[in-house]
Amino acid sequence: MNEQKIQELLTALFNLKYDWKTESSHYKSEVINKEGKLNVETIIRGFLLDNRDEKQGILEGKVFMYEQIIAKSNFAPMLEKEVEKIKEKIDS
Repeated sequence: MNEQKIQELLTALFNLKYDWKTESSHYKSEVINKEGKLNVETIIRGFLLDNRDEKQGILEGKVFMYEQIIAKSNFAPMLEKEVEKIKEKIDS
């Protein structure tokens, strides 16, 4: 989740209002008060960071294994040529 999406989520949460109704009165208040906003943001960011790292680690492991399989296969010379072509394009 990128920073913009995190900000949208936090804004939506912080804008939530709760209607308090009693027999004699009626008023609205924030669901998350000012003092709790930092705690909520910290929890959400921590949760997303922990889960992102796990998924990223799994994907990195898979990519490493695929690279090893390709390096030991008949496709390895083809990939080296493509890498050289890309480097030449970058250099020029």
